[in-house]
Amino acid sequence: MALFFLCSMDVHFEKYDGHEYINYTDPLDRDITLIKKEGKLVKIVDSLFRQAHSITPNSAKFFVVGDMHGHIAISIRALKGWEQFSGIKTNQILQVGDMGAASYNSEMDKATAEMAKKDASELDFLHLHHKNMNSGEMYYAEQMLKDRQIYFPNGNHDDELFLYDNYFKETPNDKDYFRYIPTGKIIDVLNNGRKIRIAGIGYNNKREFKDTKGYPAEILLTHTPAKNTTYPYGNEEITKYIKEHAPLYHFFGHARNAAILSNPEHNSYGLNAVYNPKSGIQEGSIGFLDINNNQEHKFIYIPEQILNDMSKLV
Repeated sequence: MALFFLCSMDVHFEKYDGHEYINYTDPLDRDITLIKKEGKLVKIVDSLFRQAHSITPNSAKFFVVGDMHGHIAISIRALKGWEQFSGIKTNQILQVGDMGAASYNSEMDKATAEMAKKDASELDFLHLHHKNMNSGEMYYAEQMLKDRQIYFPNGNHDDELFLYDNYFKETPNDKDYFRYIPTGKIIDVLNNGRKIRIAGIGYNNKREFKDTKGYPAEILLTHTPAKNTTYPYGNEEITKYIKEHAPLYHFFGHARNAAILSNPEHNSYGLNAVYNPKSGIQEGSIGFLDINNNQEHKFIYIPEQILNDMSKLV
């Protein structure tokens, strides 16, 4: 596995021949070019694979988000900003755990409780769960989530039992925007007319992964990275699942600077924690996934400069 060094994504904009070209270097040191026509993202080119990926109207499209630590309203603003920038609406969100999932009855972990004293948005999940619309941001987040779904495993800062009791359903209601995937479960998601299977493996969970549907998931969401020589603290169940089932994509978080643990040749990508109160949305924390079919697909990290700038406009 190659090692990467985190660096800020400077973004350069050009216009010619009726197209807009947005160029940047991502956290994996890949040169990325986004090509827009008439205000809409139509192609993505990266220096690793070099071939242009075309965005089609019928492809499955996902927003991919790192550890939120409760910053749901901020993440939703970033999503709306990306939609305005790209001209593409993305109803479904893939998230890698540490949502900040808790209720008034949960025993909040010490780190979250301490951070919430300094940053009240660490408790967004709690407020949304209890319908406590105590600010314009909370009301905005709830309104923006009404026609969207967030799929996620549990992280080490989430109340796993609370999530299982309240947010796991074999057949979710259309109004359920939080959709928890417990370890060992695989769910079918309909995205733009295409069925995508998503599996989840939560934090430090030793339960055996039992796939009862007979065919593997296309997307694996885990909180921690897989265990390997680069990250020996990872989860062996994740390593086992990837070796046996080779999902089309694997997304994970948890580790500090998780993005640098990515293995793009196997479509395994780490997402950094989303938000820092001092600097805003973090580099390598949010991405966009487009799947035309099992042969034509692309994941990119969205530059934090675009997300921070566009978030101020929505």
